[in-house]
Amino acid sequence: MKNYEKIRGEVEEEIEKSEWGKTMKKVSEIINFLWMNFENIEWWGLSRLQIKLSWYKFYLADFVPRLHEQWEYYSSMIKSIKASSWEIVSKEITAKKGRVSNKEQIENEIFIINEDNLARSLIYSSMHYKYKIKISAINDVITSITQRLAELKRQMSQPQG
Repeated sequence: MKNYEKIRGEVEEEIEKSEWGKTMKKVSEIINFLWMNFENIEWWGLSRLQIKLSWYKFYLADFVPRLHEQWEYYSSMIKSIKASSWEIVSKEITAKKGRVSNKEQIENEIFIINEDNLARSLIYSSMHYKYKIKISAINDVITSITQRLAELKRQMSQPQG
């Protein structure tokens, strides 16, 4: 697919510029901050970050279905174009070569017609799974914060001495 990388760049840029992309950038910044400072953050700071991450996760939950929707849209478009152009492509091959030797000949021509839609379908599919995994990672970070807060609470409740 000759336009695959170009289309991938367009889709990634579109996502980065979207509110969801900007939100995911904020999430990444928080996670990187936590990675570097986790043991040194006070309980109130952890609680605040936990709430922020939970809110971002809630907001991003709308994004994953949108990616899935785009993936399905391009998959449906591929099927639609295949169905609507089968006869036309068959006639074109017959006009050029006298006859169609097998259905693979038609499918190859339709593949060329559908190349950009196929690329978009693949890209949105991979983005869908990528962001599902990222949201799952946010869950793991929130769980780690919860565990750390419980540990800090235990430490605060133990007598000093």
